[in-house]
Amino acid sequence: MGASIAGLLTARVLSDVVDEVVVLERERLTDSVAPRGHVAQGRHIHLLLSAGLDRLVGWFPGIEEELELRGAAPTDGTRAWVFQGGGYRAQETGAADFSA
Repeated sequence: MGASIAGLLTARVLSDVVDEVVVLERERLTDSVAPRGHVAQGRHIHLLLSAGLDRLVGWFPGIEEELELRGAAPTDGTRAWVFQGGGYRAQETGAADFSA
C-alpha cells in the first residue's frame, strides 16, 4: 500500500493483527508540507471531520497538536460552504456545538 492517508491508516489498523506492515511508496517523502506529484487532488483544500479526528487521536496520541503545529487550522464549521453534487449546500447559520 502507498503512503496516502488511506494507506497509512490501513497500515495502522493492520498493525493490530499482524507482526509487520510494509508501506511501499513510489515517491520520495519529505518533511516539507507540499502537494505530492502523483496525487491529483493534492492542491485541493482538505477537511478532517471531528469523528475522523477522534479516531486519529485514539490511534496516534498527540496528533491533534502535531497537525496544528504543521499548519492545520481548526474550525467549527459554522462559516463553511460545501460544494457537493454539483451545488453549494446551505451554510450553517448558528453556532454549532461539535464537542459531543
